[in-house]
Amino acid sequence: MEEATQVASSEVPVVKGDADDLKTVDVSVKPVNEDVTKEGKEEDDGEFIKVEKEAIDKADHVPVQEEKQVSIETQRELQESQEKTKELELELERVAEELKRYESENTHLKDELLSAKEKLEETEKKHGELEAVHKKQQEKVLEVEERHSSQLKSLEDALQSHDAKDKELTEVKEAFAALGIELESSQKKLIELEEGLKRSDEESKRFEEKVSELKTAVESAEEEKRQATTQLLELESSLNQSSARNAELEEDLRVALQKGAEHEDRANTTHQRSIELEVMCQTSQSKHEEAEGRLRDLELLLQTEKYRIQELEEQVSALEAFQVKSSSLESALNIATEKEKELTDTVSEYSLKISESESLLESLRNELSVTQGKLESVENDLKAGSLRESEVMEKLRSAEESLEKKGREVDEAMTKTKELEALHESLSKDSEDRIQKVMEEFTSRDSEATERLKGLEEIVKSYEEQLAEASSKSSSLKGELDQLKAKCDVLDKENGDLAEVNLKLNQELANHGSEANELQRKISALEAEREQATKDLKDELQSVIAKLEEQVTVERSKADTLVSEIEKLRAVAAEKNVLESHVEELEKSLKEEVENATAASVKVAELTSKLQENEHIASDRDALNEQVIQLQRDLQAAQSSIDEQKQAHSQKHSELESALKQSQEETEAKKKAVTEYESKVKDLEQKVQLADAKTKETEAMDVGIKSRDIDLSFSSPTKRKSKKKSEASSTSSSGNVTATTQTASTSHLMTVKIMSGVAFVSVIIGIILGKKY
Repeated sequence: MEEATQVASSEVPVVKGDADDLKTVDVSVKPVNEDVTKEGKEEDDGEFIKVEKEAIDKADHVPVQEEKQVSIETQRELQESQEKTKELELELERVAEELKRYESENTHLKDELLSAKEKLEETEKKHGELEAVHKKQQEKVLEVEERHSSQLKSLEDALQSHDAKDKELTEVKEAFAALGIELESSQKKLIELEEGLKRSDEESKRFEEKVSELKTAVESAEEEKRQATTQLLELESSLNQSSARNAELEEDLRVALQKGAEHEDRANTTHQRSIELEVMCQTSQSKHEEAEGRLRDLELLLQTEKYRIQELEEQVSALEAFQVKSSSLESALNIATEKEKELTDTVSEYSLKISESESLLESLRNELSVTQGKLESVENDLKAGSLRESEVMEKLRSAEESLEKKGREVDEAMTKTKELEALHESLSKDSEDRIQKVMEEFTSRDSEATERLKGLEEIVKSYEEQLAEASSKSSSLKGELDQLKAKCDVLDKENGDLAEVNLKLNQELANHGSEANELQRKISALEAEREQATKDLKDELQSVIAKLEEQVTVERSKADTLVSEIEKLRAVAAEKNVLESHVEELEKSLKEEVENATAASVKVAELTSKLQENEHIASDRDALNEQVIQLQRDLQAAQSSIDEQKQAHSQKHSELESALKQSQEETEAKKKAVTEYESKVKDLEQKVQLADAKTKETEAMDVGIKSRDIDLSFSSPTKRKSKKKSEASSTSSSGNVTATTQTASTSHLMTVKIMSGVAFVSVIIGIILGKKY
């Protein structure tokens, strides 16, 4: 009986391993006892036998050793789980640091935007100063024009008694032809410039689209940051769950430690198992190192993406510099168009002068015919000649009065043209962005002007033919005049009174010659003043151009850091409608200006005072040629810079496309990896469910066997036949106990391992997704 009690006391701590196992054992003890009593009653022999101590001791040693092994394994697994939790906490800290970095980068970008806005305001102020300088220059030009107009008015009073010269007409025609050739060449260059501007506008639209794409990418990055924060919250919740699980495991450890304190003497057999566990730890450490290598690779990918973002920002700054350059080119184009307008105005003035000279020739021919009739009438009647002379004087007075009226009208026209020029300048500042439409209309008007010039050339040719005919007629008339002179000599002899009249006429002619000399002196003085004015204007223009170039260089250096022009592009899209309305108003004003200019040209055509200015056409033409050459050089330089910028932007565009393709490929690869990880997680979850089901079944089976073995160990052997059964039951009970302890421990270890593996895989997936976004 004492031995039986010892066996029972030695087997009791084995049952204490798990509370759940004890519950199941209590339930199954009663039916097992009933079976044992039935078997005892059926036995015939009532002999008692002794139980051997050696078999019982062996059965006692085996489950205690296995329980100690289980406790050591649980301790190791708990240590591994704690290490994994520490690693997860470190990874969470890394993710939090990366979020802080993203926030610091956002603040840095905001500061850069504010600095760019300040620089923009400074550039706008400088632009206003340049506009003020431009207005001052225009005022100076207007003052010079007013001086010339006043001088022309002084000359108009003295140009009634001057005769036109054939040489001056030929020079005017040659200058007109040269100006027509120069106009055609300038029109061709303007067309080329318009094409270049269209191309630059198309490129600017493309860059605007790229900037919008970049903005969408930035917004998507912000959304990804939000997703990363949500994932962090999920990770924190999973950490809380793991900490709860760790607490449960610690409680299990405490129970196992209590059991291990009771069985410290049996630790020799666990040495081999510890060696195997060390090997397992080494393998787990190698896996951990591999995971760290993957994390480093992911960090390198993050750094490459940051570099790509920086490259995109540099490309945006280059875009803004290109927009600044395009604006400078547009301003240069505006200057060129203004110069072309001035050239067209000069051409129209020269054409009007030619028409005026032709009208003067016709009037002179008519006067010659009148004088011939007068000579014939002198032969017939001297009294009629005196009457005609008085009529001629009255006509001269009326002509002087009409010239004075026309001079006043010219002054009014000049004031109107000045007002229109001021309006045009104010409107041109508002219509810089929509200048292309105006340029197209300008080209159509240029074509119309060329057609008109061709018509004028035909008219000039007809006039030349008429001049040839008139010259032949004048030669015949000269012959007739010679004859008349002979007749006059005869008449002079006969009529002495006519000599006095002729002397008076000669004196008047001498007076007219002195007046002509005075007019020539005035013209030379005007030429000198004009040359000085042109030199002053050139010097001022050169100084202004140098200042503008310096300011352009400063603005280019500053334009690299400007990012706020992206916001300007949006504002430009909103201002397009306003600009279109301004362009329509400009077209109307231009039409009115053209009409006013035609009216003024008709009025100026009636003036005969501008015939003497034809002598200075050569000097004006040289100045115009120099201006055209300078314009050609500026245009060539602008075209070369535009070509270089196009090449650079095409290269940058190709680089951007390649970078986008690479990023798309990387995202697709990461998506595939994520799907693979998700599939693996699902498989692991299914395996966990299957393992849980199997462990439940095995635990139920083992509990029934265990309860039977315990009842058999407590029952005292009464008969000889029961000796064999008791020995078999003792051996089976020892094997069953070990099996139950092994299955219970393996089931709990498997669940812990699988859950920790699933948590580790989910954390890795979360880190990959967080770094990706």
